[in-house]
Amino acid sequence: MVKKAKRLASGLYLRGTTYWYRWSTNGIQKRVSLKTDDIEMAKQQVAAYDVMHRIEDVDSVSVAVTREIKRAKEVVKIPITQALALYPVTRRSDGLPVSPKEKKQHGYRVGAFFVFCSKRGCVYVNDISRKDVEDYLGTKGASTRNRYLVSIRAWYRNSGMLSPADGVKQTRERTIHKKAFTTDQVALLLAGMDGECKTICYLLAYTGLRLESVIYLRWDQIVDGVFDVTESKTGKHRSFPVHGDLQAYLDTVPQNGDYILSPEMRARQDKQSLDKMLLRRIASIVGEGYGAHSFRHHFAYKCASMGIPQSAIQGWLGHSSPTVTRTYTEHFSIEEKKKLLEQLKF
Repeated sequence: MVKKAKRLASGLYLRGTTYWYRWSTNGIQKRVSLKTDDIEMAKQQVAAYDVMHRIEDVDSVSVAVTREIKRAKEVVKIPITQALALYPVTRRSDGLPVSPKEKKQHGYRVGAFFVFCSKRGCVYVNDISRKDVEDYLGTKGASTRNRYLVSIRAWYRNSGMLSPADGVKQTRERTIHKKAFTTDQVALLLAGMDGECKTICYLLAYTGLRLESVIYLRWDQIVDGVFDVTESKTGKHRSFPVHGDLQAYLDTVPQNGDYILSPEMRARQDKQSLDKMLLRRIASIVGEGYGAHSFRHHFAYKCASMGIPQSAIQGWLGHSSPTVTRTYTEHFSIEEKKKLLEQLKF
């Protein structure tokens, strides 16, 4: 005859000489051995289980425990100057370790963010608010903003603290067409465009500037045949000579204000509709796949093909690294590579 288990209150029962505890989670019956024959010790363990099972499922328990750990860390004040040294980014969101390059990039971005916050009066990491995150990211372009947001979230995830970046959305990035024009295509565009679109194309083709910098060029930035420009994206200062063909064209453009382009064009850029308009105009002349940034790539490629030193091209484009400049200058077609190869004499 099988001896039945002796049932007690609150899911506790005696099976043989050992106490067991039984409960229900999401309709599923579960049980666990308390591994004791002492009734008082068993009741203490049951009390602990009762607290845990007030939450319906295991995932909720895990989330609740993680949240409480983070709240406990919030009590500890972490000086903003020591935050990166105490909690470097070592893990990705999937739990895998980051590469040395990723660790360096995360460190640079989060470090720059902490410097910004310290200038706003934040002494501890705990003082940083969501507004600080949004104000800092608001100074960045779309793609840069998203990279910095990922790094900030990664740091908070690795440190285990509650993140003020939670709820901050990534920005939709603008598609940048990096396909370079050929010389014939640039000639077609300069001849086929009209009005202020033609002025924009001339400035893009002969300066290698980004579209957002060209839009806000002023007449007083041209002094004695030299452009004196501050890049809108990087804030870097650049000075370079004005090409004779560009100067001859600008002499035909009426000066109706401080800026080379009209307020209507600048308003289009602010609404991000100028890119779309240029894409349509460029596609109607040379086909799909090109954009305003293609002028910048053609400028760099043309300079390289004419034998201009890469250091000079790097300075004109405002790049911080020759590696970046190299991606702009390596647009040689198969025919051009054949011609260069035929010039070799042994």
